[in-house]
Amino acid sequence: MGKAGESHMSIDIKDFIPLLVFAVSIFSGLGIRSLVFHFIRKWRHREVDDILLRVMRTPSFFWTILISGSIALRFEKLPFIEVDVLHKIIEVILMFSIAVVISNISSAVICKYGQGLEHRLALTSLTQNISSCIIFSIGFLMILNALDISITPILTALGVGGLAAALALQDTLSNLFSGIYLVLSRNVRPGDYVKLDSGQEGYITDITSRVTKMKTLGNNVIIIPNQKLSQAVLTNFHLPDRSMGISISFSVSREVDIEKVERIVLDEAQRAVEEVKGLVPKSKPSVVFIPGFGESSLDFSLNCQVKEFVDQYGVQHELRKRIFKRFKQEGVEMPFPQRVIHVMKEEVPSYEQ
Repeated sequence: MGKAGESHMSIDIKDFIPLLVFAVSIFSGLGIRSLVFHFIRKWRHREVDDILLRVMRTPSFFWTILISGSIALRFEKLPFIEVDVLHKIIEVILMFSIAVVISNISSAVICKYGQGLEHRLALTSLTQNISSCIIFSIGFLMILNALDISITPILTALGVGGLAAALALQDTLSNLFSGIYLVLSRNVRPGDYVKLDSGQEGYITDITSRVTKMKTLGNNVIIIPNQKLSQAVLTNFHLPDRSMGISISFSVSREVDIEKVERIVLDEAQRAVEEVKGLVPKSKPSVVFIPGFGESSLDFSLNCQVKEFVDQYGVQHELRKRIFKRFKQEGVEMPFPQRVIHVMKEEVPSYEQ
């Protein structure tokens, strides 16, 4: 009876070994996880630290559980085939979750630092989608390799079916590649103010795999297929840079001294450069006698630089007010249309009978 009891006790202890290994593995994994997070927090790049900690905090906990379970399976008395299947399931789940985490990190990094890469990378939904597709494709190939599945037949099937898919999805693929061209060429970028040859104008807000979204000054959204946008003639008011020149026309009486008008307007414009919001600081306005001689006036143009396209409206409003007030103070007459009519008296011949 004693030997039977000892044998029964020894069997019970062995049955608890996988559970003990699982518990030890979890505590060890959580300890390693805490150390890794500690070193991440000590890293110099604070913004990258926040991204990594935010994205990895929850998935890393489940990774610890999965890895601990995989280690504990090695001590479980199960048939080899069942253990191998469970190992492969855990491995597939791990690879897929890692691919998801890397994709989220890449999207967050692109969103965070895309503005710093303004001259090399356009920050769009298409950019993030391409990044995610590449990461998931690599992860998918790794999963197939872990399952001992040859990818050669799959690539062959994709090659055969790719032609049919290309024909069926011709418009979709055309918009996709047009979107890639727009992103890589950087002729149109999110945040740019553009005007199409068809008349629509507004800010580019996003470039997706199929369409480009443009927000008008009236707070409406225009949806443009990428293919049409890539073929359109457009003006980008933010290239080569955001600042742009504007011209404000004004007229004075023909009796006014031209030099005096030029001096007054230039003085007001130079003072406005440092005071009016939207004008480029330290820019040099100019006054030119163009268009010149009007029908009943002398016509001038004030040229100045604004920071970007939409600033021109507020700047023109403020400068016109200043010029009008100064003209009233200086007695400069602003003419109204005049016409000189000459009445010619024509003698009517008389006919005598």
